[in-house]
Amino acid sequence: DVGIFRFATVLEQLEQAFYNQFTASPQFAAFFPSAADQEAIVDIRNDENTHRAFLDAALGSNRLPQLSFRFGDAFASRANFLAV
Repeated sequence: DVGIFRFATVLEQLEQAFYNQFTASPQFAAFFPSAADQEAIVDIRNDENTHRAFLDAALGSNRLPQLSFRFGDAFASRANFLAV
C-alpha cells in the first residue's frame, strides 16, 4: 500500500537526516573519539541511507519530497545524542 510506504519513508527520512547531520557535525568526533564508536554510527547512517533509497525506489513517482527536520539540542551533548 502506497500510504504505508510513504509513512515508512517519513520515518526513514527522519532517521537518515538525524545520522547524516550528526556525522557531518564537529560533535561526531568530539563525542565519539573511538574509531569503533564512529564506525558503528557510520554503519547505522549508511543503513538509514539504504532504507531511504529502497523506499524511494519502491514508491517511484509516489515518493515523497525531502522533508526537513530540526533536532533541537540532540547534538548538544553525547548524553542528548544517545537519549534520542
